[in-house]
Amino acid sequence: MKIFYQWFCYIIIFLLIFSTVIIISTTIKPQLQIEFLGYDQFDYYVKMQRRNDDNVIIRANNSLEDIYQFNDFIPISMHIDKIWDLHEKFKNNSHELYAHSLTILWDLIIAHQKTHNDLFLVKGREIILSWIKNNQRINPMKSRYAWNDHSTATRTITILLFIDYYSMFFEIDDMLTDDINKYCSDALYFLSNPLNYTYRHNHGIFQDIALLFLSKHISKKSLSNKYTQKAIKRFEKQIITTISPKGIHLENSAGYNFVIANQIHSFMSILNKDYKLTQDVIKRIHFLENNKGAFLFPNNELVPIGDTHRHKFYYDIKINSNLCLHDTLAGYGILRNKEKDYLLIRSNGILPNHSHQDGLSFVYYTNDNNIITDSGFLDYSNSMESQFSKSYQAHNTIIPECLIDNFSIQTKSLFKNYAINDNYYYSELLGEIGKYPIKREFLLSNGKYLLIIDSLFQEYPEDWIRIFNLSEYVKEVNVISDTVIELNMINGEFFFFSSYKNPLRIVKGSDSPKIGWLAEPMQHLKPSYSIIQKNTERKAKLLIGISKDDPVKFDLERSDHLILSYPDNDTLLFEVDNITINSNILQKINLEKSYNIKQNSNLFYNIWLRVRDYRIQLLFLNSVALIIILLFIFFYNRLKMKNNKLLIYTAITIIFSYSGIIIVFLRYFK
Repeated sequence: MKIFYQWFCYIIIFLLIFSTVIIISTTIKPQLQIEFLGYDQFDYYVKMQRRNDDNVIIRANNSLEDIYQFNDFIPISMHIDKIWDLHEKFKNNSHELYAHSLTILWDLIIAHQKTHNDLFLVKGREIILSWIKNNQRINPMKSRYAWNDHSTATRTITILLFIDYYSMFFEIDDMLTDDINKYCSDALYFLSNPLNYTYRHNHGIFQDIALLFLSKHISKKSLSNKYTQKAIKRFEKQIITTISPKGIHLENSAGYNFVIANQIHSFMSILNKDYKLTQDVIKRIHFLENNKGAFLFPNNELVPIGDTHRHKFYYDIKINSNLCLHDTLAGYGILRNKEKDYLLIRSNGILPNHSHQDGLSFVYYTNDNNIITDSGFLDYSNSMESQFSKSYQAHNTIIPECLIDNFSIQTKSLFKNYAINDNYYYSELLGEIGKYPIKREFLLSNGKYLLIIDSLFQEYPEDWIRIFNLSEYVKEVNVISDTVIELNMINGEFFFFSSYKNPLRIVKGSDSPKIGWLAEPMQHLKPSYSIIQKNTERKAKLLIGISKDDPVKFDLERSDHLILSYPDNDTLLFEVDNITINSNILQKINLEKSYNIKQNSNLFYNIWLRVRDYRIQLLFLNSVALIIILLFIFFYNRLKMKNNKLLIYTAITIIFSYSGIIIVFLRYFK
């Protein structure tokens, strides 16, 4: 009895000490003295963040009346101190994130530059001090976005930029200095701690920039150099693991090629020229910059792939009209030609970050018209609308009807080969939707037509549905026949969808199934036209053509031999190694298989990554401790075959205390 009781005490003491160490680790940090830098050398950063934003002055003026609007989310009208406790008042996760990122400080800087009204600087000081006072690092009752990888990185940069600017007009008093030093000590600990760092993700680069910028403000040079070197090494690793050797950002979103290029520019601008990056890193950064144009339609509008908003971003970038790019690692096949055709095809990328269920999908722009578009990204909430915008049926792909409205389908897809000459482009993908294998082929005749050919490897009992989401360039949709649909574009031009045998149907704003919707960025879904093709005859090959002015006419002689009588009398023969078009041979070029970044297979490390927020770590450790205690009591009493009052009383006390901790965490941290 005595031995068992001693061991029981040892285990409890160990676990309590372990939990205490985690708590203490959040408070032990280097005490910093911050020196303020010349704002002028970093003014580009604020201008980059608020480029072409017409609402800056409005938001800044509203803040003087205690009406706070973070980016373009709905305003919150109340004293600044009360905002930090309003978990349920924010529109969504992004709204709360930007609030705790203090991006409103950028608005106040720009407003002061334009109006010279010192009240904007006074308000900025008030906001900073309010946040620091109400969001202590060791306060588990606050929002999880108070100390989050993204918000902490952005907030640290905004605070330092604002104070650098503020110091040009006001003397920094002792109270502000002490609070800034205290905050920066907390931020340095958080940003440099590997448990808080986000590897293989754009948030990691945000953290690297913040750590580098903070290091530049540290007055003690040895400490400044130490954390500068740490930021550089992590940054280089991020570049290698999130940018492909061909210069495409790997996080499955077109917009991140621009976002990360800007962030890289910021990092390089802050970095002292005495520091040199490796040649591989410099090479990938160079390729990324050169390839940004691959994700712009011919009208310079950003392609809405992944977590990229539709109709929101335009870039004044001079781009080469001709482009043929395939990156199996990133999951893109992209063609742009002098006839102003733009075709982007998606396969699975190797990173899961920001991925949608868009394998085998595509977008198509031709003759100054956006024909087939992605439904676009809604927001980062967990709403059903947001889930739909990421789902398989929100993209231009093919799906078994039995899987419709299933937002968690597992898919695989990979580019196999492509072929190209001056007049034609061909691409072939192999995929697997659920348990069903499929082949999808695209054949583009420059400026004339696009064929999409889907081959099922056997006659499945389920019907298959192909979904084509039409863009807002489409003014009106008219049914010509069961197999032909006419699109009347807003510029007066006409395009046609033509099906080989399988009927076509128009859907707009359907809820059962959920088809025919486009996402309004950060707002809601709105009804839009989609064209549906269904294989009611169980055909092994589904054909559809998109053409200008007149519909494509098919004559399928056999499964690999296709004759088009319009727009040209093309005879197409699909073979293993090439495609023959009117006796001209297009040689297929095999693509390298996608390779994987080595994943950490350590089970405990992967679990730890999921509980790395220090509050969740405490919950996790205490939950484990409670389970061990219960198991120990249970087995000890089973072995002794009798009740031990001391153990029972001890257990009741511990169980109640630990249960209270767990209830608190579950109540406040979902």
